[in-house]
Amino acid sequence: MDLNLKGKTAIVSGGNKGLGAASAMALAAEGADLFLTVRNAEDLQRTADEITSAHGVKVGLLALDITEEKSGDQIVAAALEEFDRIDILVNAAGAARGGVFHDIDDQV
Repeated sequence: MDLNLKGKTAIVSGGNKGLGAASAMALAAEGADLFLTVRNAEDLQRTADEITSAHGVKVGLLALDITEEKSGDQIVAAALEEFDRIDILVNAAGAARGGVFHDIDDQV
């Protein structure tokens, strides 16, 4: 299938396993360059190497904890520095606390 993603850039959080890794591989198979974020830098590099080997796309990396308040700004800044554009966002990292969304405090 050709989704016309060649030349697009996707940020994928939690891109080293599960839904995040599957999303990253699918996007790369369609030609999208990737900017992956996870907490563990070792896992991140291994996943990036697998994707680059399989699909030949560019992969940018940032190891950080997305539960930190400023992490979103850091991810966007680093992705823009690496690729000059962001076209796709896949949030597949972590777990959420239970409860009604608007009742959950942003503070951890």
